[in-house]
Amino acid sequence: MIRFVIRASYGNDSVALIQWSHESGLEDVVVLYSDTGWARQSWAERVTKMEAWAQSLGFATDRTSSIGMEALVRSKKMWPQRLMQFCTKELKIVPTIEWLAKNDPERRAIILVGIRREESAHRASAPPFLLCSSNDGGRCVISPLVTYTEADRDALLKRAGFEPLPHRSEEC
Repeated sequence: MIRFVIRASYGNDSVALIQWSHESGLEDVVVLYSDTGWARQSWAERVTKMEAWAQSLGFATDRTSSIGMEALVRSKKMWPQRLMQFCTKELKIVPTIEWLAKNDPERRAIILVGIRREESAHRASAPPFLLCSSNDGGRCVISPLVTYTEADRDALLKRAGFEPLPHRSEEC
C-alpha cells in the first residue's frame, strides 16, 4: 500500500524533501520521478544515484515517462511560450495522474512536494496543503518545506550527505 508519493526532480528541494520524509519516519513512500525526455544528459546519472539513495532509506522509487518534448512540440506545432506553457502538463502532470490512477486507484496516497515560498515570487503565497489537487488526480498534497529557507533546506541536504547544487534541477 502506498501512503505517500514524493514528486521528485532530484534537485535540491526534492532531495531535501526525501531527507525530511526519512527524518519524519514516514513509511510506505514512493519517490516518483517524471522523465520528460528533456533532461540534460548528465542528469540521468544524478537520478540513478538519488534513486539508489532513496531506496537505501527504505523508500520505493519509480518513474513516469511521456511522449517527450520533441514529439510534444511537433504535435502542438509550436514551442511553449509564456502564456502557452503546455510542457509541464503534458510531460509531467498527465503521466503522473496516469501513474497514480494505476498505483493508487482509491486515491488514498498523500502527495508530498518540495515547494518553498522563498523560491520565487510565484510561490510566495503557496499553501502548506491542498485537500484536492487536480494536478494529482484529486489527492491531498502537502508541502512540508513551504516555510523553509534556503539555509533550512541546505541543512537537510547536508544531513543527507549531499552538498547543495549551485543550480536548479536539470530534468527539463
